[in-house]
Amino acid sequence: MTTATLRLGFMGFGEAASLFAKDLSQAGLTSMVAYSPSAAKAQPGAASAMKLIRSVFMKGLAALLFESLEAAHRRGMLEVCAEDISATFDAIAFPKILKRYICSTPAHAGRRVHEMKESLEMLQSINSRDRMTRATAAFIKEFAGSGLDKQFPQEADSVREVLDAWITVKK
Repeated sequence: MTTATLRLGFMGFGEAASLFAKDLSQAGLTSMVAYSPSAAKAQPGAASAMKLIRSVFMKGLAALLFESLEAAHRRGMLEVCAEDISATFDAIAFPKILKRYICSTPAHAGRRVHEMKESLEMLQSINSRDRMTRATAAFIKEFAGSGLDKQFPQEADSVREVLDAWITVKK
């Protein structure tokens, strides 16, 4: 007789999260993720909010990949584009990618407006879906108009400082 192990993703916040994860682990459930009591200030609903926030990224990334790879496929470049995208994520640890994407946006948003306009035109010229590209172009245009390039003329030092500035602009 074989014994199967149930692998369960667990997200918990607050003091009880680590105790609950320990109890589940002792019961043979693995792959627990528990956050410290200070995470998200242990507000009720923090675990649900974390799941939904993570979904914004994960499902958004899937949509971006579909849109990018559809265009690549239409241009006969599916494999080479998929390999190029993969190489970026394989070569650089994700925390560095996250920092680079967030911290470079204020300084480079103006140039990126033009790049996204050209990207959108190319997608439209091959009759490829462009919803995510339109949304990205609108976001970059809004960011370029925020004036944060004056606060961050070079790549910013931290994700938090860029997000704090962005939130302040949006108030």
